[in-house]
Amino acid sequence: MISGGDIHHTFRFDSIAHHPRGLSRRALSRVQLYIDEHLGEPFTSSDLARMAGVSRFHFSRLFRCSTGASPMQFVRMHRLAISKDLLSQGDLSIAEIASEVGFCDQSHYCRTFRRMTGITPSAFAQASDSTKTPLLIGLKVAPDTWHPPTMHRSTLAARMLRQAIDFSIE
Repeated sequence: MISGGDIHHTFRFDSIAHHPRGLSRRALSRVQLYIDEHLGEPFTSSDLARMAGVSRFHFSRLFRCSTGASPMQFVRMHRLAISKDLLSQGDLSIAEIASEVGFCDQSHYCRTFRRMTGITPSAFAQASDSTKTPLLIGLKVAPDTWHPPTMHRSTLAARMLRQAIDFSIE
């Protein structure tokens, strides 16, 4: 099993500014370690709260104050960042990646990936391999890029198409 600590990713707590009303740096570090060690396993906000040493409801408020995201939103973004690294490497199938990063099945993973990035995992993997289709390089979504789910798909698709056209002209 691949843990979050085995792959370079962008969702690290050390880059988050400490908010005086949020979790302490020590509690955030314990939560990060737990997420990294259990990424491929199902866990709940209660498990994370236990690692921080506070109640589940208090933890959710403090965590959101510290990171700007709910605990499970953060975990989902963390899983997607690691899955992007795995897709770029090209060693595992999409189903294997979905399982490794903790999604219950490939379908759920693909729906979540597309909703969060605007493209499918296979399109991302193809864009990561520059030898396959040079035009798709312009569609690559950087590992630290996260598009809010409120963005309409047609808007995102139009933006990505413009980027691909601009890239192919250069």
